[in-house]
Amino acid sequence: MSHKLSTTLKHIRRSPYQSMAAIFMTTVTFYIVSIFALVVLGAHSMLGYFESRPQVTAFFKDTVLDSDISALKHNVESAVTVQDTRYIS
Repeated sequence: MSHKLSTTLKHIRRSPYQSMAAIFMTTVTFYIVSIFALVVLGAHSMLGYFESRPQVTAFFKDTVLDSDISALKHNVESAVTVQDTRYIS
């Protein structure tokens, strides 16, 4: 381990600007990759949230009877994937 460390320090002393540029570019690259990964993970979790909570809004004409609306509501409620229905008049 000490041989590797001494070799590394020797190369840094020989060309300090090139070594610092390499360290800087590596740091910037890791920073950009980590920011990109955080954005992707955040977008994935947000997409999962919106996919699990779709919302459908339906408008009826004034001539539709209440019995037709309640029959449609019952038909929609009978679906397995539907959690909740609300009728607002």
